[in-house]
Amino acid sequence: MQKLRLLFLTHSVIWRGGFLRAFHWGRLLVRKGHQVTILTISENNRRKFETQERDGVCLVTTPDLLSGRLRSGWDPWDTLNRMAYLWSQDYDLVHSVDSRPVCILPALMLKKLRGSKLVIDWGDWWGRGGTIVERAKSLAERLFAPVETFFEEGFRHYADGSVVLTSALKNRALALGVRSDRLLHIPHGADVERLQPRDKVEARKRLRLDNGKRFLGYVGSCVFAKDRNLLIKAFEHLYEFEKRVRLIFIGRTGFKQSDLETNLRDYVIFTNEITDEELQDYIAACDIMWLPLKDTIANRGRWPSKICDYLAAGRPVAATAVGDLKQLFSRSEIGILSRDDPLDLARATLQLLVRPDLEELGKNARRVAEFELSSNVLTDRLESFYFDTLSKMD
Repeated sequence: MQKLRLLFLTHSVIWRGGFLRAFHWGRLLVRKGHQVTILTISENNRRKFETQERDGVCLVTTPDLLSGRLRSGWDPWDTLNRMAYLWSQDYDLVHSVDSRPVCILPALMLKKLRGSKLVIDWGDWWGRGGTIVERAKSLAERLFAPVETFFEEGFRHYADGSVVLTSALKNRALALGVRSDRLLHIPHGADVERLQPRDKVEARKRLRLDNGKRFLGYVGSCVFAKDRNLLIKAFEHLYEFEKRVRLIFIGRTGFKQSDLETNLRDYVIFTNEITDEELQDYIAACDIMWLPLKDTIANRGRWPSKICDYLAAGRPVAATAVGDLKQLFSRSEIGILSRDDPLDLARATLQLLVRPDLEELGKNARRVAEFELSSNVLTDRLESFYFDTLSKMD
């Protein structure tokens, strides 16, 4: 089989956001014998490129003059530096992770100058009432939405292939004229090698958690205010129903104790920064995992990647019926869905908590992670899509 020279272009700072998607694909493609390079934004460098290797992947961090949330793919200086850096290089295929300027403009240059095939990735619904509206903290950010929408939509027809993470983005791409035979719908994968099911009782012993309580877990960030409000209100209702329940915020979630009613603060655990070993123990210690999402454009358009960690760890899940979660839960018995209403979510969570077959649901979850959402399985599909894209005439 042909060994490919692959370039991923990302608009995220290294080890964050879309970079992680590119890196997980990249390291598995390297195992298959391909050569993979990823360009990603340096955490703080403003003047020079730096190169390192991780798991066989060549990681190139690019200089960017902006800071904070602006360090996310909009800097002309970064864009021009990338184009100069790539001017004389040659790749079989360029995978642009989303289409902000630092990604799409160098990608189009390589397509025109070197004849590289171009695959454009679509991971989030940012424009047209999506994530940028949900996350906007100022009028200026809201006024920027049309620019976001232009870059999100305006270059899709230049791609030789398109990768979308959700059904909503697939439908949006088709509406923009993307050909169905050049479109791959593929969600985030589950890292079933790193995350393994662990014994709940033993995990609680290591973490010194009371085995007589019912633990509910939530991993990682909760970026949208509407989702945070849903989660907090649902837990307030749930605690009224079941006084033994405890909520564990695992890792950095963006929540603070002050977000909670005073009478609930003693029943919520914040782990903050933890090791990977501790992460796996905390997930294992939970009876079920939680995924409250409001039914918004942004949430319908994204794949909540934490579901993959929950399933890989073999835990049942209580979630809201939003986006592609509805199809996932309809195919396999891995937990329970509710409406995006705090009281309904609390009732559904309690209904799941008292089920006697939680262990069997956890085994179902692990099987879904291994056979449907495994990163290895999904990377095989991506590799096949690359070869199919390379074989097609313009």
